[in-house]
Amino acid sequence: GPKKVSAWVGKLDGGKYAAMADSFHLSGKMLGASWINDIVKRTEAAGGSEADANAIYDAFHKVKLQTKKRGSTASTRKPSTNAKFLKGKDGVIPALQNLTMKENE
Repeated sequence: GPKKVSAWVGKLDGGKYAAMADSFHLSGKMLGASWINDIVKRTEAAGGSEADANAIYDAFHKVKLQTKKRGSTASTRKPSTNAKFLKGKDGVIPALQNLTMKENE
């Protein structure tokens, strides 16, 4: 959820973006669906730069891609017959799924 994404941004690159973390109260899904210009605006409003926004955005998508690759080869569970309908819930952003799943528990 939003608190987990904010904490992730705050810890990114050894805390380099900690001062901007509070401007990232977004869910993983919202961050993944955000346009880069929206991320730039959030980052600049928090005192960061366009370069900082790009670094955060790129790091998020890198983690998302790595997790998606791991998930596609590691999963041995047979997909549900309703898998195409579940895509929006659990297939959109597997990279930060652990951030949202723990909040829901």
